Amino acid sequence: LLSNLFSKLGDRLTFEKQPREFVLHKPCHMDEFSYDKLYLFFKRLGIKFEENRDCCGFGGSTRLENPWLCDMLAKKLWDNIKDKIVVSGCSGCIIQLTLTNPKSKTYHWLDLIDII
Repeated sequence: LLSNLFSKLGDRLTFEKQPREFVLHKPCHMDEFSYDKLYLFFKRLGIKFEENRDCCGFGGSTRLENPWLCDMLAKKLWDNIKDKIVVSGCSGCIIQLTLTNPKSKTYHWLDLIDII
């Protein structure tokens, strides 16, 4: 996992957009092992974050077939996290979260990292 490689770089990592706090979103399809590694990666960097395991509602082709259902799931997620910065490891989730809350600041965790 990329998070394994980055965690070994330690103090050589900086965050370009520098969120001091964010919500780490766990995609439905991400296995616990991968998520745990990503979770520990941010913990080691000493960044404050909350977790969110709600479904974003993207669901691949479900977004095309039942957009109302996808929007309903996304609304539930946004009701729980409000307008906080969201970081995820899934590009599909990021697209869905941005579509359902265009004012949000939603990033893939790789977008935040600047290697010095």
